Amino acid sequence: MKHIFYITLHMTDSFIEQMKSDFLICRLRSFWAIPLFALPLSVSCQTNPRWQWLNPLPQGNRLTDIAFIDSATAIAVGRASTIMKTRDVGSTWDIKHNAAETHQALSSIAFANRQFGLLVGDSGTVLRTMDSGTSWNQLPFPVEVLLTDIAYPEASTAFALSRYSSIGYKTTDAGIHWDSLSLRFVRPSALTFVNSRLGFILDAYGIVHRTTNAGITWSSQQIADSFATLRSISFADTDVAFIVGFSPGDDTTNRGTICLRTTDAGVHWTRQSFRAVVGVRDIATLDSNTAVSIMSFDGEQEGPIIMRTTSGGRSWHQPVLPPSSGTSYLERIVLHKSGLGFAVGDFGYILKTTDGGVSWVELSRRLPRANYGINNTFVDSLTGTIVSAYGEIHRTTNAGQTWIRQTRDTTIRWFNAVHFVDSNFGVTVGSEGEIFRTTNSGSDWVRQTSPTSYWLTAIDFINQRVGNIAGGEGTFLRTTNGGILWRLTQIGDHEFSSVAFADSLTGIMSGWFGLIFKTTDGGVTWALKSQGLSTWFYDVTFVDQSIAVAVGSQGAIARSADRGETWLLISSGTQSYLYSVNFFDKRIGLAAGEWGTVLYTKDGGLSWETIRSATSNYLTSVSFLTSRSAIATGEGGTILRLTLDEPLSVGDTKQEQLPEKVELFQNYPNPFNPSTIIRFSLPSASEIKLVVFDILGREIHTLVNGHQQAGYHSIEWKPESLSSGIYFYQLQTPTSSITRKLLLLR
Repeated sequence: MKHIFYITLHMTDSFIEQMKSDFLICRLRSFWAIPLFALPLSVSCQTNPRWQWLNPLPQGNRLTDIAFIDSATAIAVGRASTIMKTRDVGSTWDIKHNAAETHQALSSIAFANRQFGLLVGDSGTVLRTMDSGTSWNQLPFPVEVLLTDIAYPEASTAFALSRYSSIGYKTTDAGIHWDSLSLRFVRPSALTFVNSRLGFILDAYGIVHRTTNAGITWSSQQIADSFATLRSISFADTDVAFIVGFSPGDDTTNRGTICLRTTDAGVHWTRQSFRAVVGVRDIATLDSNTAVSIMSFDGEQEGPIIMRTTSGGRSWHQPVLPPSSGTSYLERIVLHKSGLGFAVGDFGYILKTTDGGVSWVELSRRLPRANYGINNTFVDSLTGTIVSAYGEIHRTTNAGQTWIRQTRDTTIRWFNAVHFVDSNFGVTVGSEGEIFRTTNSGSDWVRQTSPTSYWLTAIDFINQRVGNIAGGEGTFLRTTNGGILWRLTQIGDHEFSSVAFADSLTGIMSGWFGLIFKTTDGGVTWALKSQGLSTWFYDVTFVDQSIAVAVGSQGAIARSADRGETWLLISSGTQSYLYSVNFFDKRIGLAAGEWGTVLYTKDGGLSWETIRSATSNYLTSVSFLTSRSAIATGEGGTILRLTLDEPLSVGDTKQEQLPEKVELFQNYPNPFNPSTIIRFSLPSASEIKLVVFDILGREIHTLVNGHQQAGYHSIEWKPESLSSGIYFYQLQTPTSSITRKLLLLR
């Protein structure tokens, strides 16, 4: 694969913007200036995709909440409308993504009884089950707000809360209708109801709100200092409860994690001792004295922290935890009175306890140290290699079902790209100018002498002797002896993120701010070909000897039909950043990017459809296995296999669905300069003529004149001697004539 993904890929909510800032992605948004022209065809997905998680297992979406239905049955929820149900205390899980035909992130789940449950999430998402979570239906909600918490004290009454809104909501008909609560909040963070009348909402400035009449009226009490952020509340019974939070106070007494306890149903709260750490997330109670709290970090220990008290919060200790992958963080914890419990978090992370939190085991399984963006390459339908941070290299010979670790070199910050010419010969590159080479399928990886210490971002080999590498600070490296020696060329101080060659002499590099450079002499000299395209192109590939496609920020897709000389911007139907593009043949391609975005083309990149994926994790690399299957990899160690029921290749036996009528679509881009794409469809084979007229009705160009097969057709028109103005193009068939207008701007 010929691209780089610069982003450190542990995606907590607060980390996303920091990540984009650290790697300058957020800067690109302010420079966006490319007009996106709408495709004449719908971008809704017409294929039937199936996804299989290969890593982590059982799945890798972030889990945000979990609830017990009984002592053996629990349901966890998370991003990409993920719902996971276990009936055997976590031994096996039934997994649904995009539940109830929604792709929204789910935040919180609650059950009124064994049958009735409610889920809430992003954009006012409310899902309801009446069969213990076997099926879910989406319910209407009055506003498109991120709902972060749900309490469901009885079958008809529930309460919902948004951490980003000053309004709470209540339903008395099991979620069909919702009314606003009378209380206005400053910055609410958590919600719980002990029964249908007694409830609590945590708010900013150390304030807790309490109701004893089902939310009709509320009393407010400041129980911690005014700087405190209260994060979670949990009741052991109707009288005893714990609250945890964090205070950035100036003195050591008030600074750090807060724990408060009530023994009179929340009338009075007493502060307990707690280790002065930060990152407290949640607390769950087992009985009136026993509680377990989870935290993200303490500034010293990497990975999750669990603290447990058996003295009502007067003293705390750390239970026995399984070895941490180093980058997994917990979001929510739940305990059952039997002593069973779960803690869930980032990238499908699941811990389980059977002794009330004394000890924990990890139920989720993942490749070691793979919580970063993974770059992958496959040489055939079975054999592939992935590389990631800390010098990790893994190989599969069964299409990703199992992976064998080949090496780990902790001196390497990051492996950015890997490319195999065949099953034996491969090269991987990384930070600080590292180049590693194998000639025996990865059994041995040998560090090569590199002429640079700059970050190397992408690699493309034409054969076992000729290869090319792109990198930071204008770096271009070339080898003609299989990677033993490399020639360094500096092209200014540009940051290049991808490189692709059509043959040994003609190649393209792409990068920051719409940079697309072309060489016709094997990289000795380079010419800029993309002036005015103010985007970041993360990946570029040659579809065939003439056609090239580049993808980048805010859904940018650029296509060249003349070996990279000129580029047309193609509408992708998305604003998501695209980090990877790959083609199976000259027609079939996939692109992947942030928030699990996957796009698919059947016409060489002229038009793209969105495929609903099984994740909202960032996807940073995609490779084809066959015409119907591909591997996508990304943040959190994500490895997903995509299978499409619809054949993708022209060589498949099942035919592409034919259009229902003759149609001439609007050209794109329009207005255009120097070229534009004209598309038309034929339901059956026919003699046709496609011509261009000027404003006076004179025929100035015949684009097609003859027999055409049934299907969708695309023609590129590049007028070289015409002046600016309005022109018309007409599709003539034996039974119809369709005319449309286009505008040429010089």
